Amino acid sequence: MKNILVTQDNLALISDALSEVNGGAWTHTYGGRDILQLAAMAEKLAMKLVIRNKKLLIGSKFIAWSGQNLPKNYGYGRLVNKVVLSRTRLGWTISSLTRETLGSHVPKPRLYLTRDAAAKAVKDFQETFGLVETNSDT
Repeated sequence: MKNILVTQDNLALISDALSEVNGGAWTHTYGGRDILQLAAMAEKLAMKLVIRNKKLLIGSKFIAWSGQNLPKNYGYGRLVNKVVLSRTRLGWTISSLTRETLGSHVPKPRLYLTRDAAAKAVKDFQETFGLVETNSDT
């Protein structure tokens, strides 16, 4: 699959790619607008962690699975989408779009930062708190 920049203008391309992957399965799968929302979620989360430095985000990935958790006694497999978004200088692109079979549990979306972006996020976080020395006798 060719990478697709996730924008409103590319909604038809995104929907076509989803149709190709999903076949006739639509119950637990993503639609085009869902992908736009995922890209917005990825950007919001990334910017929250790596404050206002979009250059550091280039190369980051965001992985999400469609559907929601079902009761544990759900005994059937269901078709879901696994979407991998990659951050480029232009924005988030779909770098991988696959169909998988899952049971009742859907993994939570996950952001993968580049090493430099992660170092900045940790540094920024550490600047928000201090450590308290505790005495083990008390």
